[in-house]
Amino acid sequence: MNFAFAGFRHGHVISLLNRIRETPSARIVGAWEEDAAARDNARANGLECNYGTMEELLAKSGCDAVVVGDAYGRREAIVLAALKAGRHVLSDKPYCTSRAGLEAIAACCENGGPRLGCMFDLGTTPAMLTARQVVREGRLGELISVQFNGMHPLNYGKGRPEWYFQNGMHGGTINDLASHAFDYLPRLAGSPVAEILFARAANAAFPECPSFQNSAQLAFRLANGAVVTGDVSYTAPKGCAFSLPSYWRFTVTGTLGWMEFSYASPNVLLALENDAEPIIVPSVPALPDYFDGFLAEVAGQPTEFTTARHLETARWCLAAQEAADVQ
Repeated sequence: MNFAFAGFRHGHVISLLNRIRETPSARIVGAWEEDAAARDNARANGLECNYGTMEELLAKSGCDAVVVGDAYGRREAIVLAALKAGRHVLSDKPYCTSRAGLEAIAACCENGGPRLGCMFDLGTTPAMLTARQVVREGRLGELISVQFNGMHPLNYGKGRPEWYFQNGMHGGTINDLASHAFDYLPRLAGSPVAEILFARAANAAFPECPSFQNSAQLAFRLANGAVVTGDVSYTAPKGCAFSLPSYWRFTVTGTLGWMEFSYASPNVLLALENDAEPIIVPSVPALPDYFDGFLAEVAGQPTEFTTARHLETARWCLAAQEAADVQ
């Protein structure tokens, strides 16, 4: 498969660049980026932005799929242009910031249209996969609740791209960060999202950028009745945020026990009703990730990383963001 890059303005796209390079069946055939600093960043990572416009990239690169890594507020237009040109799309999250944009994207993917992939890597870490197996085996009984912490550092002026803080470019903290929870937790529970119960996003003691929502909390209910509550604020301490045990930490309660796990650790801690002390559950083998899933769906092979799933995740993210925006 031939991949072209459209936008290089978020660090996540670098990991995908490297992943494509490591895949024998994938080839990079071109890139486009308007921003000079982002072009320099791409060049520093061995990628030359050799097309002057998105139209030229689509017309001349010979790409089968477009990787989208532009600013969030610019992605809808890029994704739609690629899909309308018959190209598959693989994007960092979120790939859109409005309900209208999402439905236009969904329409392009109907009736055998191009496929849409999204870089959801959280749910394929060892702990996340092990926790899912514990739930699927029924060891927790019926799920009652899930609590999660997805706080990130703000890094304002210290590494976070400037476009994050420009009006219309970010699209909301819930739509940005909570997307991982809306993607992973229905798979953990084996049950889809049913209802947004509460969502709040606000500026908290960040006067440098009054419009930016650096504090965000939400709650939603799964179809099996379990209630999920979480915090996805940009308020974690910048120096050690990603190494904290609370970084993407999940606590799951069921009728038969309790389980805790996080992105930062391979271990799942399980405490059942009659256990004298909690145990560490051995990790399960890795499963195909979002990139494997994207390649599989394009090839017409079965995968859980489907276009339909990514569209459903985005719908709930945007519904929660809209609920927060009217508070």
